[in-house]
Amino acid sequence: PFANPSELYQFFSLPFCRPKELEEKWLDLGEVLKGDRATKTLYDIRFKQNTQWQSLCKVTLDEEKAAKFKQAIVDDYYFELLLDDLPIW
Repeated sequence: PFANPSELYQFFSLPFCRPKELEEKWLDLGEVLKGDRATKTLYDIRFKQNTQWQSLCKVTLDEEKAAKFKQAIVDDYYFELLLDDLPIW
């Protein structure tokens, strides 16, 4: 949550589109102590390459999944995307 940046949750604790198998990055001691949990996503980001819009996946949200997203919005959740180990906010 934005108000408490030391409180960390895994990206896939919310019902985002996820790969069939989660592949976690090997973390160094500092990342582990900070609570980082780097996990590969389905995003394919390329520099200097024009790309047409494409769907990442299709998810049907039931009431429980929608409530998780709603609560995350109320709690000001945000996530940090890493590209080549550089943070993108």
